Amino acid sequence: MAGQDAAGRVEALGGVGDGAPGVPEFDLFEVRRQDQAREKFEAHVRILKDQREKLLGLKEAEEGKSRKCLDRVESERQKLASQFGALRRLLDARERLLLERLGQLGREVARREEEKVNGILGDVAAIDGRIRELEERCRQPPCEFLRDIGAILSRIEEDGAPKPTEPLEPQGPPAAIFPATHVVLKEEALGFRGAGVVNIYTWGRQKYPKSGTTRGFLLFSKVWRLLVTIIHVSRPWF
Repeated sequence: MAGQDAAGRVEALGGVGDGAPGVPEFDLFEVRRQDQAREKFEAHVRILKDQREKLLGLKEAEEGKSRKCLDRVESERQKLASQFGALRRLLDARERLLLERLGQLGREVARREEEKVNGILGDVAAIDGRIRELEERCRQPPCEFLRDIGAILSRIEEDGAPKPTEPLEPQGPPAAIFPATHVVLKEEALGFRGAGVVNIYTWGRQKYPKSGTTRGFLLFSKVWRLLVTIIHVSRPWF
């Protein structure tokens, strides 16, 4: 094909050789060589264009894949934000409940302390009355002192020495109150652990089959540390 085109161009120019006066002499071999090179260039240009189209298609595919990945990341971010928001709301509700119970406990401790102190003050007042009675009896003249002395001595022997009321323990509130509260706090924390942490761990494994164990364990660890803190601060004070 290249040879025919080259020959046609040579004939159009008046042939080859000395028989064509006034016309430059053309080398048929050089013309064919130029045509072959041109065809190779054009073929390579077509190849490069095909490669460019393929690369552009690959670029669009990668951009689409990247958009899908970013959309999925954003969706997962929103899900995690929603789940941890629910977790925070649940913890806030638990906190309000436990603080209310601790407030009730504080009022109960104050009430019992007041009752105990009032009882002690009543015993002190009774002892003061007996002390005054006996001191007044000792200051009386012998005739008055010996009057009804037998009944007084009998009453003293029957009553015996007054037993002092046990003092308030300074190390903390009564032990009978705090164990129940501690059990309530611990049950709240452990109940939340059973309902929440296991669900988070299971969700992580279902959502990420390949790496779900790792992600689920990370979420489990975070919530578990939080629950350990709750149980620690609710430990009884005795």
